[in-house]
Amino acid sequence: MTSGADGQLLVDVRGLNCPIPLLKTKKAWAVAPPGARIVVLVTDPDSVLDIRAFAQLGQIECAAREDEPGVWRLELRKT
Repeated sequence: MTSGADGQLLVDVRGLNCPIPLLKTKKAWAVAPPGARIVVLVTDPDSVLDIRAFAQLGQIECAAREDEPGVWRLELRKT
């Protein structure tokens, strides 16, 4: 996990399979300050579903898109 000056946390879990991407996303969520944006890069399609479900259960804003073939970018906003 890396953080930028703009309050964005990057969780690059490309190449890792579930449950690791979800666990790393939850860890980033736990330490993120209010107003932070968490960007998760994943290649495991099951992890996209898991992270979306985590967001939905927690009523967390989550946008997902496929940036390039096989690489998804999920953005979560902590309010």
